[in-house]
Amino acid sequence: MSASLMVKGGRLGWSVAYLGILANALLLAGDFATGTSVSPLAAGVVAAGYVLLLVWFTLVGVKLIKRG
Repeated sequence: MSASLMVKGGRLGWSVAYLGILANALLLAGDFATGTSVSPLAAGVVAAGYVLLLVWFTLVGVKLIKRG
């Protein structure tokens, strides 16, 4: 449901969609990087991914509240 709201939401909706894609891509890259070794760069990628994911969840929640 949130994906359809993002697509119909105009420019801000697409921004929210891209933010979610970026957050999940960073988390996926961090998962692959931490599977073989522990490095500060991998920790930074995972941390950035979680921060972006938190922002994404918040923006999706706000959009859902406004639609409801």
